[in-house]
Amino acid sequence: MALLIKVDGTQEEVNGKNDDGSFTLDQLKDAIGGGYIEVVACDPEVTGGYSCFVCDEEGKFKQFKINEEATKLSTYTSAFDVVCGNVLFCKEAEIV
Repeated sequence: MALLIKVDGTQEEVNGKNDDGSFTLDQLKDAIGGGYIEVVACDPEVTGGYSCFVCDEEGKFKQFKINEEATKLSTYTSAFDVVCGNVLFCKEAEIV
């Protein structure tokens, strides 16, 4: 099960539609609102067991709103970086 964090701060647990619960590329794109996906590794100890997150690679370029909750959870960002747009936190095994 993955965690979708939207820019408005709402969170929703979601499952991939494959038999094993994994997500296809189209399902990942739908979850984040389309665009090019970017998969970023993160620390499962910080994120509640999720080993990566998926976001729109061009979220900043497209001037998406800052996702404050996802930025707090993402361990790759520096004090000067943010995550923009909807973000899906998941385990690597959930991505096909």
